[in-house]
Amino acid sequence: MDSNDIAAVLYTSGTCGGTKGVMLTHNNIIFSESNFNNELELTKEDIIFMPAPLNHATGFHHGIIAPMFLGAKVVLQSKFKSKEAINLMNSEKCTYSMGSTPFIYDILKVMEQENVRLNSLKFYLCGGAMILRDMIRKAYEYGIKLCEVYGATESVPHIFVRPDEAVELIGCTSGQAMKGVEVRIVDEHRKKVPPGTIGEEASRGPNVFVGYINDKTSTYKALDDEGWFYSGDFCVMDENGNIAVVGRKKDIIIRGGENLNSNDIRSYIAKFPAIQDEAVIGMPDERLGERICAYVVLKEGIESLDLNKLLKYMEQKKVPKRYWPERLEIIKEIPRTDSGKVKKNILLEDLKVRMKMQEELV
Repeated sequence: MDSNDIAAVLYTSGTCGGTKGVMLTHNNIIFSESNFNNELELTKEDIIFMPAPLNHATGFHHGIIAPMFLGAKVVLQSKFKSKEAINLMNSEKCTYSMGSTPFIYDILKVMEQENVRLNSLKFYLCGGAMILRDMIRKAYEYGIKLCEVYGATESVPHIFVRPDEAVELIGCTSGQAMKGVEVRIVDEHRKKVPPGTIGEEASRGPNVFVGYINDKTSTYKALDDEGWFYSGDFCVMDENGNIAVVGRKKDIIIRGGENLNSNDIRSYIAKFPAIQDEAVIGMPDERLGERICAYVVLKEGIESLDLNKLLKYMEQKKVPKRYWPERLEIIKEIPRTDSGKVKKNILLEDLKVRMKMQEELV
C-alpha cells in the first residue's frame, strides 16, 4: 500500500442531476485535514458538533478525519433538528461547528424566538450555500463568529475566513487559500485574469482529487494535466488574495443575454416578511432563453402569497427590476441534499410539469 493509493470515494451532491464519485488518496486527506486543524488552531480540547452526514465531504473530512487527527471529541446528531441541536451543543460544551447555511439559519432562528444562547460555541464554519450578511451579523450578536468556507468535494474546503478575521471580513469574502494550496481566477480560455475580474475559480495542491471513478471524460473536463481543478464557480480575487464567490455557473440565469445571479435574487426575496425559505431557478422561455422563477415556503399561519404583492415589496425596497421574479411557486418544503444544498434539478422538473399543465389548460 502507498500513501498515493485511493483512500476514499466520496460522491458529489448532484444538485443539478447526477453524481460523480470523487477519488481521494491518503495524501489528499492527510494534507487537507492536518492543515485545516493547524490554520484554525484547533486542539484536542476542542469539541465539534457535526450536523452534516458523514458520507458527504463535510461530515467525512471534518466530522471524522480532522478530530481524529487531534484526538478531539465529536458530537453527532443523526437527524438535524435545530432546537435539539442547541441543547446538545450546550450540554456537550461544543466549541465549534461546521455545516451548510440552512443548519445555522435554523439554529439562529430558534435562538431568537426562544431567547436562548450557545454558551460555549466560538465559531461556526459555513459553506455550501450563500451566506447573507444579516445572518453573519445576527450570529455575532449571539457571540458566534460565522466564518465562510469555500471548496468542493474535489478540492476540500481550501479557502476560508479565519475566526480572528470574521468581524473584519464580514460577509464580503470567503477568505484566503489554505497554506500549500494555489488558487487562481481564470477566463473562459483558462487564462489567469487580473485582481478584481470575475472568472472561474481553479485550485491546485495536495488536497485536489485524482479523478472521478470510472469517468475519464468528466475527469479531463475538470482536472488538467498540470493538476488544476476547475470548479465551475464564478469568483473574484482582490489584491490581497481574498476570494469572493460570485455564484456557481449553475446559479446563473441568462435572461435575454444578461447574466443574473440567482443568489442575488434570492437574497432580495428572503427579506420578504411572509417567506420562510426560498430558491430561485431559471424558467425556460422561447423569447428570452430564461426567466426568473421563485420557489418559496411561507411562514406558519400564512396561507397564500401573490406575485404582485412580492413585486410591490421589491419595488418599495428599490430592488432593480431585472431581479424581479416573473413566476412564483409556493411549496411546503424546498428540496435539499443531506448537506443542505438546494436540489435545483428537482425544482426544474417540477416546474416543467407545472408549465405543461398550465399549457394544457389554455
